[in-house]
Amino acid sequence: MGLFMPNALIGASLGRLLGQLIRSFMGLQTIFTGAYSLAGAAAMLGGMQRATISLVVILIEGTANEHFMIPIVTSVLTANFVGHLVTQEGVFDIMLRRRKLRFLPHESDWLMQLCTVGDTMARPVMCLRTIETIGNIVDTLKACSHHGFPVVSIGSDAGGGACPDGRYEGVTSRVYLRHILGTRFSGGD
Repeated sequence: MGLFMPNALIGASLGRLLGQLIRSFMGLQTIFTGAYSLAGAAAMLGGMQRATISLVVILIEGTANEHFMIPIVTSVLTANFVGHLVTQEGVFDIMLRRRKLRFLPHESDWLMQLCTVGDTMARPVMCLRTIETIGNIVDTLKACSHHGFPVVSIGSDAGGGACPDGRYEGVTSRVYLRHILGTRFSGGD
């Protein structure tokens, strides 16, 4: 069931209606009712889905006009505030709860706050440098059954397994390394 476009359409219609009413009752022909329509769509989406920053960015990028930022931000924040007064959850959270689907809470359990990465990782940690020899990569893959390998900065002395005190640059997987080695030695690109 789609909720994004129906909410945007209802909000845009109500915003346009408000803009037309203001225009006709005040007699001002200079009021741009499209801005009211955009602000109404933003308010409806912000209040129903509780999206703030991402919604503002999507709407500003969609209109390609940064002059609408103040009305959009104001309407999204106001709708979000009013929505939190009514209920603490957005429509997607409510739907997940009604369907009894599990989802991650916004805050971790107190027990998880006591754990560190070192408590859950396999030992010994096998690292690779950002530039590594093929021999060291093959030796590291043979020496352990790990599926992921931290990649550390080049300035570190150790290589091919031992984890130095280098800066963490990312992670690579066993599958990716085997694919690259297989491609290299099979003559493929």
